[in-house]
Amino acid sequence: MKNFNLKLLLLLLISTLITLGCQIKDNITDNSIVWTDDKNGTFTDPRDNQTYKVIKIGNQILFAENLKYQIPEKEITDITEWKNNNDYDGWSFYRNNLDIGKSYGILYQWEAAKLACPNGWHLMTDNEWSELINNLGDEYMAGNKLKEIGTEHWYGTNAEVTNESGFTALGGGYRDSDGDFINLSIAGHFWTSTTYTMYNENYEAYRRSLAYTDQAILRIQTGKRHGLSARCVKD
Repeated sequence: MKNFNLKLLLLLLISTLITLGCQIKDNITDNSIVWTDDKNGTFTDPRDNQTYKVIKIGNQILFAENLKYQIPEKEITDITEWKNNNDYDGWSFYRNNLDIGKSYGILYQWEAAKLACPNGWHLMTDNEWSELINNLGDEYMAGNKLKEIGTEHWYGTNAEVTNESGFTALGGGYRDSDGDFINLSIAGHFWTSTTYTMYNENYEAYRRSLAYTDQAILRIQTGKRHGLSARCVKD
């Protein structure tokens, strides 16, 4: 009986060590997520060691912050270069201001946004945005559940804004096709990876937009030269 108990204790000890070893290994894996509970965690991008909050909504695992990855050699500060970039692969901080970028993330042209998510993640598709919105009700009420509470990153707010999803959408504004910066704290605009095919898929793609003034989230086609915010979803 004593030998049996010793063997059982040894097996339990080995099992515990294996479990701890797997957890440690997972925590240092490039694509790992460190979960704080069943819906909230953090992910560290191995390319630049930027740590992002992540959330689980329905079956989706999403960034809860705007992407901030600086694609090497693709920053465009010059207005003329921006509006002549037909590769749509540039990015910039709002007003080319790093301090604004630290809060609101980066504004990516469309091709850049598709390339900017880390390995194991991708830019949300139009359908994935629809799935997110449907999990929160519909496009007419989801905005208030997605937006950050308060006025730190929004020009105004109201009592109906709850951010109950944890998505924490910010009013990051955008950079238009002529290189001008517009709408900071007024609205948040997010690329999808889905092209708009009604007329010419080479020039436009879908975006999702939220404004401080109402609770709706809009689906609009936009020229790919525009600079918008980006959110990543787990593969």
